Amino acid sequence: MKYLCILVIVAISFTTQAQNLKPTDDLALVTVTITNMKGVPSIGDMVRFKSKKTGKIYSGTSKAQGKFQILLPKETFMVLVQGFETEDTKNELVIPNVPGEINFSYTIKYELPKVFVLQNVHFDTGKNTIRQDSYETLNNLAELMKRKKTMVIELAGHTDNVGNAASNQKLSEQRSESVKKYLIQKGVPAQRIIAVGYGQTKPVASNETEQGRQKNRRTEVNVLHE
Repeated sequence: MKYLCILVIVAISFTTQAQNLKPTDDLALVTVTITNMKGVPSIGDMVRFKSKKTGKIYSGTSKAQGKFQILLPKETFMVLVQGFETEDTKNELVIPNVPGEINFSYTIKYELPKVFVLQNVHFDTGKNTIRQDSYETLNNLAELMKRKKTMVIELAGHTDNVGNAASNQKLSEQRSESVKKYLIQKGVPAQRIIAVGYGQTKPVASNETEQGRQKNRRTEVNVLHE
């Protein structure tokens, strides 16, 4: 489950302030702050503002102190926060079309889920070879981790109960190691990835049906640190 809460603080100014970007008569300066649900600044989160008038998208990524600045036209925008393979659309940002220079402070409280399954990561049957249809999901995970430079994860491999328990344990370890190697090749530092295997010991569904076994064959991401 994803968590998203947006708090908006609006400050309208008709004087020029000393900032990296400057508001104009046509463009408002929005200072965006992203924190987790406890108010701790979050770095590396991407936010997009989609104009309801033109469909044009403006985007920024939180940096030091969870902040970034962006110039936006005096319009109404949908706010989209980029998660992992999801984009949460929450609230509207309305910038009033009034004369003068406008400064907004805009705070977003957002957290990634602490545990999620890599739904589209698949392996050859009985092997640790990653199938090509898994690359897009793994690339998205790599990009997320490169944006969030302090993020540390555990990759947990799981199997169903078909076959020997010891073999399943070894296979789950090998598969999580394969995913780790792929992420390293994409530029994620090795020390930020812990690869483990649990074999058939942690099913999330019944192994009595093919549907259940399919759910049990999975690679999970446990976020240890953001």
